[in-house]
Amino acid sequence: FLFYSATYSEPSILISIINTVLALPAVFFLFALYAVLYDCRQSIALKFSTYFKYLRDTWKQALTFGVINIVFLLLVGWNLGFYAQFEAAWAVIVQYIFLSISLLWLILQIIMLPLYPRLENPQFKLALKNAGAIFAGYLIPVFALVIWTGLFVVLTARFHFLVMLFSISF
Repeated sequence: FLFYSATYSEPSILISIINTVLALPAVFFLFALYAVLYDCRQSIALKFSTYFKYLRDTWKQALTFGVINIVFLLLVGWNLGFYAQFEAAWAVIVQYIFLSISLLWLILQIIMLPLYPRLENPQFKLALKNAGAIFAGYLIPVFALVIWTGLFVVLTARFHFLVMLFSISF
């Protein structure tokens, strides 16, 4: 399966199936949430139906974003699993190369996510190009963003009570 459970024991098959099935629809809700947050930042009055309007408006971009990222994750996962079978030193180097590419892809996706739905003519390639330009132009703030995001993910994955605390306080 694409995703394993967040537990530290044997991966639960049921949790893995649920995570895999919910990965793609989560992107639709995330894109709509970014659009609503953008309107909040612009001080535009919102109704309850605004979120559902943005779900309808951004579904093509969200589908493209979700499918490309899931295919990328599958390819990297399969490559890491394939090269893990070999005991040679070159296989470890190839795995590190794939992990480095994955980290670069993750950084570009973190930058690209708020940009993509806001483009006048939303195209995945253009959003990726803009994210690359931001990444190259602002290295120190981008690495600070990556460290902050990584710290947040590790803390909330390790200490489950922080998920509740962060969700209440923010």
